[in-house]
Amino acid sequence: MNEIAPWKERKKARAGQRAHKRRTTLKRKVIAHYGGKCEWCYTTDVAVLCIDHIENDGADHRRELGFNGASTYAWLKKNRYPQGFQVLCANCNFIKEMEHRKEALGIKHFESEADKKVALEKYTNGQNCCQGCGEKNIEVLTFIPSDEIKATLDENAKKKIIDWIKANNYPEGFQVLCMNCNLKRYTIE
Repeated sequence: MNEIAPWKERKKARAGQRAHKRRTTLKRKVIAHYGGKCEWCYTTDVAVLCIDHIENDGADHRRELGFNGASTYAWLKKNRYPQGFQVLCANCNFIKEMEHRKEALGIKHFESEADKKVALEKYTNGQNCCQGCGEKNIEVLTFIPSDEIKATLDENAKKKIIDWIKANNYPEGFQVLCMNCNLKRYTIE
């Protein structure tokens, strides 16, 4: 019995690798079809590129079809790459979404910009930029907690991380990354 378990684990791992390769290949094809670069900043790093619904109706579209964002690539290919979609990087996609929400909800800022600037000063030694690539747009900069700190955060603290950081007197253990660099941490090519 012990000899079968490692074999099953290897088989499962290989199947996962093949599925990941298929998803990555499909994403590359779809991204290439829609231009292969971010429409806003022109980056071509596939690891940070995604498909954007131009009319900001992505959530409704996914709900209507009953699937998540990853399935969108297969749907686009199956439906012969319809219009109404564009390629954006994670940074530009986030900026677009925040602009849309601010306009739709009439909100100027979702976080205290002043508190975010103070936290950026402390965690970047005054550089106020992504510690991965140097991006300076404050809107796309995020605070990434160490695994140790992350384990102590409740859901509310995760949603309002700057408030938590300030209330806890700017503890050590945070890294500042832009959306693109944060996404790259989880991307396996």
